[in-house]
Amino acid sequence: MGTVPTVKCYQFPISLHVNSLANVPFTGFIEAQNVSGAATLTMKLVQDTGTGAASASTISTLQQLTLTPAWTQYTLTGTFPSTAGLNLGAGADDGLYLQVELPEGATCNLNFTKPSIYLTNNIIPNNDFQTYDQVNAIISSPRTGDLRTSVNAFYPFGWVAMNGGSTR
Repeated sequence: MGTVPTVKCYQFPISLHVNSLANVPFTGFIEAQNVSGAATLTMKLVQDTGTGAASASTISTLQQLTLTPAWTQYTLTGTFPSTAGLNLGAGADDGLYLQVELPEGATCNLNFTKPSIYLTNNIIPNNDFQTYDQVNAIISSPRTGDLRTSVNAFYPFGWVAMNGGSTR
C-alpha cells in the first residue's frame, strides 16, 4: 500500500544561500488559470538550511490565490525572512525556494506559468514580452505521444504517419 502525500507542490530555486537575501523586500508574480476542480494555489517561501547538523527548514506562506477560468496575473509582495535563530548546515548547500502548492486531497486541473521574483519593493517591471495567448499556445501545443486523426494523406511538419513504418 502506498503512502499518502502530505504536500503537492512545485519548488523553484531563488538563491543558493539563505543569508544572501535575508530581510530583503521583494515583489513577484505568477500567471495562473483554473481549468476545473479545486481553484487555489498557495504560494510559500522555503528556507532550506542544508545538510550537516542543520536545523529544520522553515516554510512561510506568502499568499493563497483563488484562481479564475481566465489567465490572470497575481502579485506577491513581502520580505525574505531573517535567518536569526537558524542553524545552517555545514554542507554550504542551504537555499531559498519559491513553493507553489496545489490543493491537497482535491482533484484539480490548474495551469500556471512564469513565477517570478524581483528584488524590488512593490514594483513589477513592465518588460513582459509574452501575452496570455502566447502562453496558452505553448501549453496547448502538441506533445510527444499526441495523436491527430485525419482522413487526408497530408501530415504537418513534426508529425509521423502511423502506417506501421518509421518513414513517410
